[in-house]
Amino acid sequence: MTVEENGSMCHRPVFPHRCEAQISEKDLDEKNLEYEIVIEFEDGYMAKKTVSIPIPKMIDEPEVVFPVNAPAQGTDVKVKFKDVEADSYIVDVLLCHPYGNDGINPCLDGVQYSLIKEDNELIYEYGDDFYMPKIDVSNGLVEVSSSMSVSYEESVQYIVVAGVRGEFEDGTTYYVESLGVKSFEAGSDDTK
Repeated sequence: MTVEENGSMCHRPVFPHRCEAQISEKDLDEKNLEYEIVIEFEDGYMAKKTVSIPIPKMIDEPEVVFPVNAPAQGTDVKVKFKDVEADSYIVDVLLCHPYGNDGINPCLDGVQYSLIKEDNELIYEYGDDFYMPKIDVSNGLVEVSSSMSVSYEESVQYIVVAGVRGEFEDGTTYYVESLGVKSFEAGSDDTK
């Protein structure tokens, strides 16, 4: 967020305006946050209105708990993360190679799976149909595995995005995400 000297958090001198505010952790305990919107027109007239913005329920980080060490080359993809009661999860396993200084992302290899909660059960929504995932939820953990072989030269990254959709009392909808990440460099057991 960029806050100008005059306190403005809005961008674009023409309509529509877009205003952003970052909230602190202590603000998350509030039910609503109030902002004063001040508009100054070219003729000097000013209008002011206070708006109350509801704060959505936050979710915990879907911490990646497996693998604990760098996976051996050629093993099947397997990742476990904490189930944070999200409506959806996106699970990325990125297999990275040395950057060739050619403008191509070195982490294009890998697999992505999208999981959604349907009838209180996590199911596969879409992703890599060639390497269909096996999903197991038990003891507060979600395990996603597939027959895709782990093969990387530089690093392997496990990224889990948990998402929750909801609706405020006034009918306004919201979407909240939380991110869990674990990565390993080739030839190392250390995580980042």
